[in-house]
Formats: sequence, structure tokens, C-alpha cells
Amino acid sequence: MSPIFGSAGRIGYIAPSTAERVAKEFYELVPEELGLLIATLPIVRISDSDVQHALDRIEKRARQLVETGAEAVFSAGIPLALAGGGEGFDTQLRERLSAATGVPCATDFGAALAAIRSIGAQKIALVTPFTVEYTTRISTALWESEIEVVAERGFGYDTQKGYGMLSTSMIDDAVRSVAGKASNIEAVYVPCGRIGSVRGLKDLEAELGIPVITANQILIWWSLNITGLAPTSDTGGALLNGLSEGSKSPIEFSDPRRMAPTRRLTC
Repeated sequence: MSPIFGSAGRIGYIAPSTAERVAKEFYELVPEELGLLIATLPIVRISDSDVQHALDRIEKRARQLVETGAEAVFSAGIPLALAGGGEGFDTQLRERLSAATGVPCATDFGAALAAIRSIGAQKIALVTPFTVEYTTRISTALWESEIEVVAERGFGYDTQKGYGMLSTSMIDDAVRSVAGKASNIEAVYVPCGRIGSVRGLKDLEAELGIPVITANQILIWWSLNITGLAPTSDTGGALLNGLSEGSKSPIEFSDPRRMAPTRRLTC
């Protein structure tokens, strides 16, 4: 074991609220020398006012992470991108964070689009913990980014506390349900880091015959891509299993439809 925490790199993670699941799943699937630093935003209810309150503070959180050791920053929270309509605003948000910190940055929606595109999926099913309104907003933003949402399911919650109590089995059952609604579905996307476990995705995908992409899986995928590392287990699904030690993602910083450039972090 390395005597220095994060000797292969330290990823900064901005959580919309709490981050109880993401840290556990991150360390189960990445090499022990990769570190995760976490800062939180004050989103309690999924509402325009709470989201704007968070957006007003997001650059400060990003700088805080870099000042305490992060060498790249991942900003989570699909509702943050939806505040401005979708991919265009999400790209602006990523650029704001990059300008504020001077390090590679990714945003949740942009990273999700890159992940979905990387596996070649164009027709997907969507499972969210959110209300019909917010689920429809996500679906619309995906359509506008040329990702067709063939089936969708929202659990109807508008509070972090509410959907934070959903079990993995409930989410898996919803994934099975939407995946069976059309024969042309190529993947299932589960946004929100408080649901949609990375654990057991290999078995769920084998059952369904298609990839399942979750929010925490996307964070791990981006973190491994940018550091050139590989997952330590094959249980995290097809998205992660496409990576190998020293592999590089096709993501180009100059392309506004993609995330930050991949590079090996150094301490």
C-alpha cells in the first residue's frame, strides 16, 4: 500500500447534498492509490430555488477541493444542468469550473452523455428517483442531445431524504421493467448518485442483455479514464470493463460535446 493517500491522483467530487453511497462504491472499484475528495452543496429539495442556491456556490466548492488537494473535479447533480436547459448550459458550467480551478473538470450530464455515446447507445430507457416533471426534463435534455428515450420511470420524489431511502432492489426492479418495454432499447440510464448501485451491474446486465449506466459508475469511469487506471473488479458493468491500465478515452477538451481531456495525474 502506498504511504501517500491518492498517490495516483486525487479526484474532487461535488455532491448535490450527501455522499454516503458514492464514496463506498468508488473505493470498491478503483485502485487503492486513487483518492476521492468530497465537497457538498445545499440541495435538500429538487426545486429551482434549491438548485439555484447550489449553482451560486458551486465554484467556491470546486476551488475548495483543489485547494485541499484535488487535481481534477467532477460536479454531480443532473438538476444542475437542467437549470439551464441541458447540454449547452452543462458545457458552460463545466467551463466555469475549469476556469475557476485551472484543473480538468467534468459535469454530471456531460459525463453521462459521453458515457452513453462511448458504448454506442442511441436508444435508452431512463429510471430516475424524481418527479414526473424532473424526469421529463431529463428525458427532453437527452432527446435534444440526440439520445432517444424509449421508456422512462420516475419514482416521484422531490426530496433527498425521500429517494435516499429507496433500496437497490427497488431500482433494479424498475430497470428490469423499463428495459422490457421495447425491443430496441440499447441501454438503461439511472442518474442520481444516491440510487442505482454500481454493485452487481455485471449480473444485472447479463440478465437484461444490455448495459446499465448509473451515476456513480459514470464518476468512476471518468476518474479511471482521466488517470489511465483500470477498475479492480469486473462487477461494475460494461462501461467500466471497457477500460484497461493505461487506456485513454476519446474525450477531447476542444469538443464542447465532451468532457475534460484525459491525462495521468501526478502528485
